[in-house]
Amino acid sequence: MPPILYSFRRCPYAIRARSAVVASGVAVELREIVLRDKPAAMLAASPKGTVPVLVLPDGRVIDQSLAIMHWALATADPLDWLAGQDTDLIATNDGAFKHHLDRYKYADRHATDPLEHRAAAAAILADLDARLHATGHLAGPRVTLTDIAILPFVRQFAQTDRAWFDTLPSPRSTTGWGAISPRRSSPPSCPNSRRGSRMRRLSFFQHDPRLARRRGHCDSMSRATAITVHGGGRDRRARLVGCVPVDTKKTIQGISP
Repeated sequence: MPPILYSFRRCPYAIRARSAVVASGVAVELREIVLRDKPAAMLAASPKGTVPVLVLPDGRVIDQSLAIMHWALATADPLDWLAGQDTDLIATNDGAFKHHLDRYKYADRHATDPLEHRAAAAAILADLDARLHATGHLAGPRVTLTDIAILPFVRQFAQTDRAWFDTLPSPRSTTGWGAISPRRSSPPSCPNSRRGSRMRRLSFFQHDPRLARRRGHCDSMSRATAITVHGGGRDRRARLVGCVPVDTKKTIQGISP
């Protein structure tokens, strides 16, 4: 029985955990939850009720996204992501940047001035941009764990007001660097997916030269990932091979990366 990974498609913590699992090639059963109808099994495993949650076959539970990333990459790290770990930069992202992001994106919930927190978050992004300008990525010349741990949060910040974000003088954090983020693409060959499903794959797999040399790299990343959508009174399952559906409403009712 494979490990079970509970996830929510738009959560940045879940995105980075899923990315590491896919990069490692470890087969998991991915269970996409509905936030208003969280499955009892997930709450029993992790009463805090937030995703991601990884339940291992021996009963152990890992319910912190960075810990899940490290678990996956300790199992297999074909892209050598663990070689680039800037713990201080990740801590700044998970601390100060996330603090300002929440109070910018959810200003009504926090009763805060969104523009004040937007400016504070943008100042943190300026440091990221300087790093990207110098080396192309956050911890050196190629994608590493640091990039994947931080990028989903920058994406969420950018999408809060994309028109404003695109006016920033140094948008490297979602242009060249953003090319490593999940994006829509034409369907790869996924023999076990339903006919006609639109798929999305992680473009850093496409651009990494070590994988670009390998035919059928999508197939090689994960031999059999079972995906189940939980909530709303129905469970739907699909078996996919190294691929992740785009939209739970328009494809196999699966998971977006």
